[in-house]
Amino acid sequence: SDVPTTHANFEAIAKMRMMGIINGYEDSTFRPNNPIPRHHIAAMVGRSGIDLPVIRAAKSFADVPSTHSNYANIQKLYQAGILDGNGNKFNPNNNITHIQLAKILTNIFGFEKADSKNYTFKDIKETHWGKSFAEIMVSNGIMPVSNNAFGADKPVSRAQFAQYVNNSLA
Repeated sequence: SDVPTTHANFEAIAKMRMMGIINGYEDSTFRPNNPIPRHHIAAMVGRSGIDLPVIRAAKSFADVPSTHSNYANIQKLYQAGILDGNGNKFNPNNNITHIQLAKILTNIFGFEKADSKNYTFKDIKETHWGKSFAEIMVSNGIMPVSNNAFGADKPVSRAQFAQYVNNSLA
């Protein structure tokens, strides 16, 4: 009810919902501006049906017990090298940031940089661990730059997530 057909991300949200990747809430809202916690990303990737290879052993995270609702999906992402933790923690309730999602989408879809341009972002230093992921997303037209900033540490909203995944599938 809170995503009219005139919403900028309506088509992407509708497609992700139709594919069963992202759902709305019981009150018939989508809450497009809400940020997405890390464990919800794991759930959405799990619902996507993407077959992820196992490239490393499972890891025990102090903040993700085996009883966690997204334990299996978090382990799949970790074992595939898509997501990492921070030491012995996964931080499942932290909001996913743009730079983290850039890494996830690059790793899941196997994207490579689409051009030879050297991108500079006012919010990402040349030595930042995620600069190459941001360049890949921007060069492929998957994630935008606004005022020469990638929004690296800003949380990804539900509407943005739907749009970026939709762009990745295009």
